[in-house]
Amino acid sequence: MITFLPLTLCSLLMTSFIDNLRDEWFSNVRGDVLSGLVVALALIPEAIAFSIIAGVDPKVGLYASFCIAVVISFVLSLIHI
Repeated sequence: MITFLPLTLCSLLMTSFIDNLRDEWFSNVRGDVLSGLVVALALIPEAIAFSIIAGVDPKVGLYASFCIAVVISFVLSLIHI
């Protein structure tokens, strides 16, 4: 037998989830943007240098480092939800 939560309980859970999401993700936008810029400025020369050492095109190193940074940012931020 399938039971459904009442509509008020579902809306209450959804509202608290949205409030929690807003508090967790958008509470420090300035700090998040600044940290993203710092990581990007540190990552670009590092990715170019390691790709030259590895003997591949520097564009490959930049693409790979960008993809890894995006994946890690989403995966690690989901742990806190």
